[in-house]
This record gives sequence, structure tokens and C-alpha cells, in this order.
Amino acid sequence: RTLGKTPSEFEIVEFILTRLKEGFRMIRTPMGEPPGSRGIAWVMNNPDGNQTYIKLKIEADGIFDVAWVVSCHTSKHQK
Repeated sequence: RTLGKTPSEFEIVEFILTRLKEGFRMIRTPMGEPPGSRGIAWVMNNPDGNQTYIKLKIEADGIFDVAWVVSCHTSKHQK
């Protein structure tokens, strides 16, 4: 992506799909309070080397698997 340019929704999804195809590690994270009450999310930490935090929720509806991009932003825990 171009420095300083806000990516489109399509570009964000394309970036995530590329990382998934490359086998980028995701961390299982319970959502809600109590943890898990709103399902399970999957987190990608720093997939671009720029401290980006991406949270996905993956659901199966019996026919298709659907992935929702819950969050995509610069990590609050930048080093």
C-alpha cells in the first residue's frame, strides 16, 4: 500500500487473504464478557511489520464459512 494512503475495504480484505494464504499465524481469542460469550475471534499481530492489529470472526452458516473483519488498526502496544 502507498505510504499515507488509507486502504479501501477491498484492499484490507485482499491483504488479510494474502496473509492467510501465506500461513500467517493467528491467535485464538475469546470475545465478550464472560470470555467466549460472543464467540471466538482470531487475531493477526503485526502481519505487515508496521504494528497492525487485525481481528477476524469466522462463522460457519452450514453452507459457507464467513469471515468478518472486526478490527484493523495500529496496535495500542507498539514497540
